[in-house]
Amino acid sequence: MRACQTKRERWAINLGLLTGARRAELLGFQGRHFRRPDLIHFSADITKGGKERWVPVLPELQPLIAELQQLEDDDYVFCAQRFRDPGVNQNKADKRKVPASPQVIWRLVKEVATRAGIRHPVTPHALRHAFADYIAEASGDVRIAQLLLGHAELGTTQTYLGEPSLERLLLAVQGLRFQLSEALTPANPVEAPTGIEPV
Repeated sequence: MRACQTKRERWAINLGLLTGARRAELLGFQGRHFRRPDLIHFSADITKGGKERWVPVLPELQPLIAELQQLEDDDYVFCAQRFRDPGVNQNKADKRKVPASPQVIWRLVKEVATRAGIRHPVTPHALRHAFADYIAEASGDVRIAQLLLGHAELGTTQTYLGEPSLERLLLAVQGLRFQLSEALTPANPVEAPTGIEPV
């Protein structure tokens, strides 16, 4: 997050990481998707398979949502940009009613990750995987992650999740106790019906 230098970079990294949006969904986001301060609307026209969903706004995302609420309903969050000074190419102008090309988000995420010193290739989809892993771990329910990601099948969501760390496994069983019943551990063994001596 600290490696973001522009508003556009900050919007892309935050929305990708904190909403689990696909690249096409990021490119389709307009002002109309951010009218509620507590929920982001993934409308059917921008989602895969045309399946509408709502994603709650995490606390870290609230200031950004307030910024996006300033956009007009048909303004694209990631709009096309054109140079105002062709030939010199120093000044870009936003074309708010026109979406950016698919390469824009991919290149932007890659540049921010490189600037942050991350050696592993980071893509918009990697941000989506990180969101899935975080939600599944924080909620303890893969079904919640499935609904927030808009997956039709639970198995798809499960492929997004990383292997749990040893610390996560220890935390998962912390405080658990087996409540073995007395029937499983008899105090006085009795003779088996076969006549064989008890051990």
